[in-house]
Formats: sequence, C-alpha cells, structure tokens
Amino acid sequence: MLKTFAQGYSPDQFHGDERLIAMAANHHRLTWLHPFRDGNGRVARLFSGLYLARTGVNKSNLWSLSRGLSRNKKQYMFELWATDSPDEQNGAHYFDDDLLADFCRFFFEICLDQIRFMEGLLRLDLIETRIDWYVEMRAKHDKKPLRLEAAKLLRAVFMRGAIPRGKAVEILNMSERNARRIVSALIKDGLLQSQSHRAPLTIGLPIGVLPYYFPDLYDPSVIGDEYII
Repeated sequence: MLKTFAQGYSPDQFHGDERLIAMAANHHRLTWLHPFRDGNGRVARLFSGLYLARTGVNKSNLWSLSRGLSRNKKQYMFELWATDSPDEQNGAHYFDDDLLADFCRFFFEICLDQIRFMEGLLRLDLIETRIDWYVEMRAKHDKKPLRLEAAKLLRAVFMRGAIPRGKAVEILNMSERNARRIVSALIKDGLLQSQSHRAPLTIGLPIGVLPYYFPDLYDPSVIGDEYII
C-alpha cells in the first residue's frame, strides 16, 4: 500500500495547482495508512511540509503547516476522522470524493491562515522603509556610521534576492572606489554576504538588525539590548 501511495502521489505526476491538491489529499491518505505504531501524525505533517517544498511552495519554511494544524487540532482531527471511513464495494475501499475535497479545502485554509499570520508579522511591504530607518540610525548614532547611500544597495539586494557586484556602482550612483568601500563595510557588518570577491551580493541578517527590519517579530527584550544600536 505504501508503494502504491508513493507511486500515485509522486509530485512528478502532477502539474501546477494539481500538486497542491495532491499534497492535501496525500496528507489524509498517509494518516489513514497509519504505517507506524506511533508518530504517524508527526510523520504526515513533516511529509506534507517536504512535499510542499518539492512543489516549490514554502521551500524556506517561512510559515509552519504544523503550527496551523496544532492551533486547530480539534477541527483537524474531526476532518481526518470524517474522511477516514471509506465505503466498501466488492471488498475494496472507495473514499468519498466530496469528503476528501472538504478535507483538502480545510487544509488549504490552514495554509492560508499561516501565510497571513507570517505576512502580518513580517510586513514586507514596509521593509524598504525599515531599511532606511536602520541606516539612518547607524549614520547618526554608531561609532562607525554607515553612509546614507548604503540604504539604496541594501534595499536593492533585499528586494531582488541577489545582485552582481558590478551593479553596486550603478545602484549607488557613485564612483567605483566609493561603492567598493560601502560594499566592504556592509559585508564586514554582515548586512551583505558574498561567497567571494566575484560572487553576487546577497542579504545578511545579523541579530542586531532584526528589530529594525522585523520589529513585530524580534523583540529587543528577547534577543538582548546589547545587540541593538
């Protein structure tokens, strides 16, 4: 049965939104198969998270499916149970497609709830303003202040994910020498990262910057005031 399960729900057999539907459906199927004496729920939740990542969704585990299910445990258990009793026809098991569709709908609602939860905490729509705020604080109050122009480069790297080093001069709109100084300072502080002198620039998130970039997610009273400017 597990072999049939693995073959029937292989992500390679589905395309587009079908993969998400398969993910929700196979979560129920795996719990129904109940392959272990204990820990089946944990394995199924882990499996679904990995299945999502395989389909290109939440690959960085930014939001937690397990958290959403644990916060709605009673409804989760009810939806599993309601879909758990197949009709028997000719000695074989046949599941009610409508009940499985109801479970999938519940599963998607949990995913959306957790996406909205993290969206509210991160408020990425304000991240560029927060980067400006951080650089201004560093420019005014730090012993080794950043130049205000550094905010342009930090915003660009954060929004694009990675940029070639050569683009820094264009983004900063200054001489290559001055641009190189700013890049070096940002890398030294961990605000930018790069695997080598020729590798692209990617964003860095040292602990001291987190309360500025994500004030609703990182509280100075938790991570310690010594890390904050």
